[in-house]
Amino acid sequence: MKNVFVFLLAMSLFSSADTQNWYWLNPQVPAIYLNSVCNAGQHTFYAAGSAGVIVKSSDEGATWSRQSSGTALNLTSVYFPDSLVGYAAGQNTLIQKTTDGGTHWYTVSEPYTGNTVLSSIFSVYFVDVNIGYASGYFDNYYNRGTEPAGTVYKTSDGGSSWTLYLPLQTRHTLYSVYFKSADTGFAVGQSGSIFGTTDGGVNWYSVNSGTTQNLYSVSFSGHDTGIIVGSYGTILRTTNGGISWTLVQTITTNPLHSVCFINVLTIYVSGDGGTILKTTDGGNNWSQLTSGSGAYLISLAFDGPDKGVTVGANGTILKTENAGGSWTEVNDGTRATLRSISFHDTLNGIAVGEAGTIIHTANGGKTWIPGTSGIGVQLNSIHYISEKAAYAVGNSGILLKSADGGSTWTSSNRIFKDTLYSVYFADEVTGYAAGAKGTILKTTDGGSNWSLLSAGTNSGFHSVFFLNRDTGYVSGEMGKVFRTINGGSTWFNIPVGSAEVIRSLWFLSDQTGFAAGSRGGIYKTTDGGDNWSYMTPNAFPPLNSICFINESTGYAAGDWGTILKTTDGGIWWTVENPYSQLHLYSVSFPDRRKAFVAGQGGNILGTTNIVTGINERHAESGLQIYPVPSTGTVTVEFPSAMATAKCPSATATGILTVSSISGVELMRQNVSNHKTLLDISKLPQGIYFVRLVSGDKVMTGKIIRE
Repeated sequence: MKNVFVFLLAMSLFSSADTQNWYWLNPQVPAIYLNSVCNAGQHTFYAAGSAGVIVKSSDEGATWSRQSSGTALNLTSVYFPDSLVGYAAGQNTLIQKTTDGGTHWYTVSEPYTGNTVLSSIFSVYFVDVNIGYASGYFDNYYNRGTEPAGTVYKTSDGGSSWTLYLPLQTRHTLYSVYFKSADTGFAVGQSGSIFGTTDGGVNWYSVNSGTTQNLYSVSFSGHDTGIIVGSYGTILRTTNGGISWTLVQTITTNPLHSVCFINVLTIYVSGDGGTILKTTDGGNNWSQLTSGSGAYLISLAFDGPDKGVTVGANGTILKTENAGGSWTEVNDGTRATLRSISFHDTLNGIAVGEAGTIIHTANGGKTWIPGTSGIGVQLNSIHYISEKAAYAVGNSGILLKSADGGSTWTSSNRIFKDTLYSVYFADEVTGYAAGAKGTILKTTDGGSNWSLLSAGTNSGFHSVFFLNRDTGYVSGEMGKVFRTINGGSTWFNIPVGSAEVIRSLWFLSDQTGFAAGSRGGIYKTTDGGDNWSYMTPNAFPPLNSICFINESTGYAAGDWGTILKTTDGGIWWTVENPYSQLHLYSVSFPDRRKAFVAGQGGNILGTTNIVTGINERHAESGLQIYPVPSTGTVTVEFPSAMATAKCPSATATGILTVSSISGVELMRQNVSNHKTLLDISKLPQGIYFVRLVSGDKVMTGKIIRE
């Protein structure tokens, strides 16, 4: 049944703007928020979630496959009035439609054409294939200066056109809408709001809920019996068609997000902390079922009296075949956070992560097989050096080796008991590891024995990279980078000139190298590290990994699903956020045609789009933005030389835009001098790009909204 995703506001900043370059490898159902699930009959379920994800099951929830949704925006509700026609809605008042059972999805006419960026739909419900309703909120502040308002939209032609209704001019977001007939329905939302209509939304009346809790889902069985659920375990019940509602004695304080009727007596509810409730007397008394999960369960639906599905955070899907007597999680690949990934060639790769997780593939990532590490601590780095040999390091000084391509692993004697963050082998016998407290380890016998080296610092090292047995680099805290040309016997300090943690290094030769840091900085050297150039305006989230295939093409991966690509040697970086808002920790190139990234929630993605890119001319100096962070107005200042550049219009020096980190434009204004003010008070908390375009020059910066 339909439901609501209460976490959209916190997550919406990080939706993807461009996903066609990347494909999902693990898990099959992405480790994102699944916000809604519905039953379309014929044993078929659909679920929709963050970053435009739609998945389908044709076997009552046992297996699921990805659909091409046609969007990368967050989806919060999905509903199928019959087996072929379905609708999915969400961020920016987007509504997608399919008429062939999900094979193809396309965007229908947007219900609201104002400032959709700060507007959302939380619920969609169709009486039949043509008549439907959607509820949510819109924010028209930037257009007309009005405050946000709760909204209901109606279509009578299958989504081709929509009518906007504002129930009693409420300022409360409406999280759920349900219609008992073409004209009679209810919308519920913030602070106990209940609104009813009997004329298809033209006129609305308010119903006393008896509570100030947020109400997240409403549903009916027949004309008279209805249930509403909400925050703090709230359950409301009506037996007179919604004229009055009674607060039911609660058995949980967890927020409840979704309600599903089997019949007038049997009803299910799902919520936070793995909560699933059931009643068999129409809602008077409720029992708590054992879900076996602690996840946020945001939505549930049933196909008949016995078989049901509930979905939620981290891609969780639970199914029951015995009317809720027991629930099993659909397992489609590891969801453990992966800290590092390494491919030996285009087919063979290994990823490692939390709790000793090791998985390996022999078919280019199509399937992943668990390896046996025999440990339970986090593994932070993997280097797949040859067809059979691979090495991994982790917390508590763990050093592991595989001689069979990642299936089995043996542990070396530990001479260091603190965290090791990185491992790199120059050849099959000579390798280096680096970690906390300035630790550098070296082996010359393929990992059987390790010796302790010293760079003369106690600062932790997060990355190690060697060009050959003798020449290599380590990097870490306070922008420190050290170089050796004699196999680690002596080290020279060659800092990048920043205080951020340098989490990743990559060198193409003894002259050209790159570094990525915890503040989103990317640095380049063309003289072996003696000097470093700052290649970004510090406008990106924290970066965790950087990798280059040649002097032109490289990728960097970081927090909030950030993937950056350059095709001009690091001068300009484009953002390629693929589907996910979860942190990415590692990027790997097996050859010139493929790249892979891995990270939080077991996410592994790949791309074959290596050679394309966009180049723009950059101004030599960056924007000055202050104060950062800010809760209200910020000043954006740029050099006077930029202010006198050729204008893109007759009346302005340039165009200034504010976008989410995935490139979704939120604000735009003309600027005519070298200093301008931006009011960001209406933006949700998060990180934003500022971009100034003037003629052929581009300048970028970062805003942090507290």
